[in-house]
Amino acid sequence: KIGGNMTDNELKKRTLTREDRLAGWLTETEYLKLAESEALIDKGDYDKAIELLVPIAEKDCLQAQVMLGALYFDGGNDCCDSEKSFEWFKRAAEFGDAHAQFCLANCYNYDKENSFEAFKWYYKSAEQGYGPGELNLGHCYAQGHGVEKDPVEAVKWYRKAAEKGFFLAFKSLASCYANGVGVEKDEVEAAKMEKKAGIAIKGGIRRFVSIPSHNLKIKKGE
Repeated sequence: KIGGNMTDNELKKRTLTREDRLAGWLTETEYLKLAESEALIDKGDYDKAIELLVPIAEKDCLQAQVMLGALYFDGGNDCCDSEKSFEWFKRAAEFGDAHAQFCLANCYNYDKENSFEAFKWYYKSAEQGYGPGELNLGHCYAQGHGVEKDPVEAVKWYRKAAEKGFFLAFKSLASCYANGVGVEKDEVEAAKMEKKAGIAIKGGIRRFVSIPSHNLKIKKGE
């Protein structure tokens, strides 16, 4: 959105705050550059899209930072740069963007030495109610990835993600009920969760939960 409820004149007289940024506010220039960048990406002109995005990303446009992270991650062989992808995701994540926190956690998730960092950033994302973060945080608790195994806590986060319609959240809950992990064994409830998973797929609510690794190189200790 452009400047919330502010008029163009009011917007020109002030700088967007951190709270504004996290609420999704944009300047008119940013909005236009993002729209143009998306059109370029659709055409496969990733280099030109990056050229437009970098200046506004440097001024804390979170949408541009996340787009750059994605473009450098998987924008075609010519512009793939795992280090730049990581840095843009990290910048937006540290600013407080829930989607970027999820993407950064995925980056760490592909390096077993960084399992705690993956857990930490999934947790930050999930705390903000971001569904993919909630689902993957559930996986962390279920598998003991970066944190001590806690089946009950895993079920808690699976339920939160399931409330948002995530296919894998329903599948995970079905498995928990079928095997009595984190909850009392309940074949009837397990069948209900499987049915909801099927409905989620048919309704187009499968939704992504991760990004492929592409051999990301994560800097240790950051």
